[in-house]
Amino acid sequence: MYNRPLLVAAFLALGTFVAAPVASAAPPPASKAKPGTKAPAKLYKWVDKDGVVHYGDKIPAEYADQHKQQINTQGQVVKEIEGAMTPEQRAAAESKKAAEAEAAARNENDKILLSTYGSVGDLERSREARLASLHGQVTMASSTTASIEKEISRLEFLKSKAKDAKQSEGYDQQLAALRRELTANQRHIVSRQEEMTMVKSQFERDIKRFRELTATPAPKDPAATTPAPAKKP
Repeated sequence: MYNRPLLVAAFLALGTFVAAPVASAAPPPASKAKPGTKAPAKLYKWVDKDGVVHYGDKIPAEYADQHKQQINTQGQVVKEIEGAMTPEQRAAAESKKAAEAEAAARNENDKILLSTYGSVGDLERSREARLASLHGQVTMASSTTASIEKEISRLEFLKSKAKDAKQSEGYDQQLAALRRELTANQRHIVSRQEEMTMVKSQFERDIKRFRELTATPAPKDPAATTPAPAKKP
């Protein structure tokens, strides 16, 4: 029977390494390639299903997806090669990554919140300013929409009185342009209204978080502290 550690050393001494794995409980001894010979480009270390450590320049297919190590000719690990993850391991890793990303985003938001606002009052004033700006845009767009609708009605009336097809076609072109403008204005109004809802929700969350970070108590509900009027005898 061959002495396997000696066999490994012999192959290294020759500057070559068998493609088939050579089992050994210890790394191959240090050796140098003889002049004129070529040492293997990469050496690997892995463990089989029985717990036996193997060394070789090629990894058998059945162990290709498991954890392994790349080593040098002195048996020192130069690189860890992670094995393929199971679906459960992959799901756990993705879940952990998502949780870490969420925590990082929350921490960053906390820093911005504390550096931007000095009090709950600052947050409330900022919220009201944003809402006032959006409300102004909605009011302006609504006024424009009313004007467009009025102009569309006027042109439709004129078209009904058109004397020839050419004049009617001219009205159609104007009406088409106005209807496109009307649609754009209506979409703008809906978009700004949705943004107002988002702003309210965002500031509600930010105010709550700011209170948590600064230990600022929420204002008491006046209805909960006002005593009920005494009943008359």
